[in-house]
Amino acid sequence: IQQRERKLKGEKEEILFFHQDIEEWLYGREFELILQKAIERLPARQKQAFNLIKLEGCTREEAAEQLQISSETVKSNLEEAIRKIRAYCLRYQKILIWLILHLVKNIF
Repeated sequence: IQQRERKLKGEKEEILFFHQDIEEWLYGREFELILQKAIERLPARQKQAFNLIKLEGCTREEAAEQLQISSETVKSNLEEAIRKIRAYCLRYQKILIWLILHLVKNIF
């Protein structure tokens, strides 16, 4: 009986670890898609400023030169882009939490 209980405990732990891996993967993948969608929705200048600085690693001055605008304009475009991306992602965070909780309920 004890051997069977240990085996069942091991199987439950294995399922839990597997579930955690799936949950982390889903959350990461879903967040990546949400982030992409948030960036896509930005106005052109905000998207350009965000991409140049956050994704390509340009300095504000380099981005300003490429976009042919002042570094202060790049700064304000970047700040607004980050604000909009954050708001968009927070809206969908609630949906992700619900999805994960729903998956947990269905596994156990």
